[in-house]
Amino acid sequence: MNKLKVAAWIVGVFVGAAVLVVSCKKDKCKEVFCLNGGACVDGKCTCPAWYDRDDCSVAMRGKFLSTFATVISDACNNGGCYDFNIIPGDSANKFTLDGFLNESVAAKLVDSTHFTIPVQNFNDDSITVFGSGGYQNVDTSDVNIVLHYAVIRNWLSADTSTCTAFIHN
Repeated sequence: MNKLKVAAWIVGVFVGAAVLVVSCKKDKCKEVFCLNGGACVDGKCTCPAWYDRDDCSVAMRGKFLSTFATVISDACNNGGCYDFNIIPGDSANKFTLDGFLNESVAAKLVDSTHFTIPVQNFNDDSITVFGSGGYQNVDTSDVNIVLHYAVIRNWLSADTSTCTAFIHN
């Protein structure tokens, strides 16, 4: 009978130790708060598409949103300067260049530093704009964007200008 009690005691100690070890396992996600639909995996946020930072708090388009002064290359607007705003679009990867070429031109991120301008028509379809752009000097506090775009003023006469805008805030 003594051997049975000793065996039961040993089993009890092992079971108790196992429960203690399992219950002491720390939840790595207990103190992690992920925003914008992010999920904690092994103590770190996994962010949904188009969100960034450790807690998924920043939409990637956020770095583009601002008021900008623009210098247009000589091929467009005779090298003119004007201001416009980049404002949020209807999803985390879209924004609008409001006032660019005196229009509201839609743009869409392709990654965290580059975007495209899909084909868009303005002025009763007499002007078509499309292009792409991206950040330059990403590590500075100044935002510098180089935008390459084409303007087709008349499809019949093929009056097309290929332009470069150097955008800075």
